Amino acid sequence: GIIDFNDLTVTHRVFEVAHAMGYILSSQAFDYPVLNHFYRGYSSIIQLEKTEFDVIFDIILVRFVVSCVVGTKTITLDPSNVYTKKCLEINLVVIQRLFKDGPQLFYCKIGQNENRTNYFSGSN
Repeated sequence: GIIDFNDLTVTHRVFEVAHAMGYILSSQAFDYPVLNHFYRGYSSIIQLEKTEFDVIFDIILVRFVVSCVVGTKTITLDPSNVYTKKCLEINLVVIQRLFKDGPQLFYCKIGQNENRTNYFSGSN
């Protein structure tokens, strides 16, 4: 057999949470209740540090932006790539919704706004 190490990474656990949430957002038509259930289930077993929790929104957003950049380049090289075009369309919708809702609403909708530090105002 062949072993594929392409997805093998050692990273901070918050990236796995954000990665999973990104899949939920792109596959569930931006379903906040599903995100809420996912995060509550995850955090019932593993608690993220406050600093980890505070960057989930940003990690999700950056991941979708990078995916759009790579997807755009892929379509430029192969305009017949229907799969990448569809993924790009979905990713752009998610990015627009994230910008529209913003981090405050995002954290409120996943039911964890009270745990988030507001670094810009100095308050919790």
